[in-house]
Amino acid sequence: MAATPDWTSSISTSAELLSGLFGDGTDRCPKCRKELTDSVRAMLPAEERRQAQEILTASRKLVKHCGQLREAEVAVALLRDAMKQSASEALRRMIHGKLRDGSLPNDGIQATIPGRPGDGSICGACDHIVASYDLMMMLAPREESSHSSPREVTPIPLHADCFEFWNRERPTFTPSS
Repeated sequence: MAATPDWTSSISTSAELLSGLFGDGTDRCPKCRKELTDSVRAMLPAEERRQAQEILTASRKLVKHCGQLREAEVAVALLRDAMKQSASEALRRMIHGKLRDGSLPNDGIQATIPGRPGDGSICGACDHIVASYDLMMMLAPREESSHSSPREVTPIPLHADCFEFWNRERPTFTPSS
C-alpha cells in the first residue's frame, strides 16, 4: 500500500474527499488543487482496483443498454399506436361496408340496447367471436313492415367496443360513402 500523502491532513471529512466523484471539479486537494483521484487509486489494493474497474465497465454497459432500451420502448409505443390506428380504420371500413349492404342497421334501432356477457356468437361488426369475458351488446333492429304483424328479427351481437364504434359511425354514414 502506498504511503499516505501529506495533503490528507488538510481534509476535514471523508465527504470532502468523496465530493468530487461526480465530475464537479471538487476532486482536488483543497490547499494545492492537485488531482486526488490517482493518489486515492494508488492507495487501493490491486484486487479492489480491478473490481472497481469491472464495476465501472459494467456500469457503462448498463447505461448504454438503458439508452437502447428507452429507444426500443419508444419504437414499440409508436408501432402500437400505428397498429391501433390501422385496426380502427379497418373496423371503420368494415362497419361502413356492412351499413352499406344492410347487414348492420343504420336506423330503426330500439331505444335501450341490452348488454350481457358474450356467448361465443360472432360479432356483427368485426366477425370475431364474442368471448364470455367480453361484454356483448345485442342490436335488435325494428323491422319496418306494412304487414299487420311485425316480422321476427334476429338480434345482432356486437362487442361493446364494436358497438361504440358503430354507434359513432352510423350518424355520419351516407349510403354513397
